[in-house]
Amino acid sequence: MTTASRPSAPRSHPGLSGGAWHVVAVEGEFVTWTKLSDDFGDDNWSLSDAAFRLHTEALIWSNRKLLDMVIPKEDVARFAKRPEAVEELLEAGWWEDDGDTYAVVHHATYQRLKEDVLKQQRANTRNGKKGDDRPASRRRTSQANR
Repeated sequence: MTTASRPSAPRSHPGLSGGAWHVVAVEGEFVTWTKLSDDFGDDNWSLSDAAFRLHTEALIWSNRKLLDMVIPKEDVARFAKRPEAVEELLEAGWWEDDGDTYAVVHHATYQRLKEDVLKQQRANTRNGKKGDDRPASRRRTSQANR
């Protein structure tokens, strides 16, 4: 994937203040999901185990922090067991070095953008305030299946 096909992303994270990350949920629990295609392992077959893990952890970290696949270099130490694997990801073209940040390129288009996640959270909050008119027995069954 080329840089041009990557979703545009800010080069700095507006939630970064004084070295601490701040991600504000609209209301309630804040959960994001990372999407991996069924051929993700095949795509990454040539990577070392350390690079595969680092790449996967970076996708998850970016989604959790709503970074739109732009990861401050200083954050890598927060989630990487083997940060030296960054070089392998850069050489493979899975990541790009953008000065103070890394842009995760491979599998970036599968991930939801911060704007879309926050929009969905607001909709979920509004819908939750409307109440759940299902019988209590169905609500318990539904929650148990999660």
